[in-house]
Amino acid sequence: MENICYKKNFITEAIAKVEFLNPIIELDQTLPKEFSDSIVNLFPIAELKEISNNNVTITNSGVQNNIDKGIEWSFWNKDRSKRISLSKNVLLLVQNRYASYDNFADEFLTAFNALCSIYKDLIFRRFGLRYVNNIKLAESEPLNWDNYINDKLTASINIPDDSSHISRTFHNLEMNYENFNLRFNFGIHNPDYPAIIKQKVFILDMDAYHNGLQNKEDVISSLPEFHSKIQELFEFSIKDGLREKYLNNG
Repeated sequence: MENICYKKNFITEAIAKVEFLNPIIELDQTLPKEFSDSIVNLFPIAELKEISNNNVTITNSGVQNNIDKGIEWSFWNKDRSKRISLSKNVLLLVQNRYASYDNFADEFLTAFNALCSIYKDLIFRRFGLRYVNNIKLAESEPLNWDNYINDKLTASINIPDDSSHISRTFHNLEMNYENFNLRFNFGIHNPDYPAIIKQKVFILDMDAYHNGLQNKEDVISSLPEFHSKIQELFEFSIKDGLREKYLNNG
């Protein structure tokens, strides 16, 4: 599917995350200069913090809790609307002000390729691409999405005799495409929950990912594949009213 680029978007988070099969232990002590040099022009603000993960293991003797501590190296752009984070287990790009897929992919691959050139033959256990669309409209009738969202995604609104009592209608759909999975969360999550719905906000949260052993080339080829499937699902989910009134209204 060809990339579709609108004048505006409702993306509040675009995330690319790759998890390493084996931890890069030295990242708990130091960060290779080659890595920071590769992204400094894009992400000039550097920070580090201690992180900890609680790993639960079930054995014949019972449940064991192991706290794994480490260092996370984060790099922000000047207005802190996006960051690259690297720890011994994960490389992550988060954009809160999304411009385009080409920009997003370039920034992720800049960091990813730099990491792979430093640590040869890295193997990854999971790679994912996620887009969270927070469609918030300054309109009345918070349950009326007839002109904007595919009717199939709003069908549950019609279940109660009186929809004004709805406080949340949110759904999860998971799909297996053989090479990867796609998790689709959608609906009216309601920021005022458990009060009734007052704000006109609809969520389209699409997460494409592959669990299993992957090398550098696998990750690079998966990125456009994941994006294409997510874009296809997004286009299915919206109507021309949203495209014309909001996405293409410059």
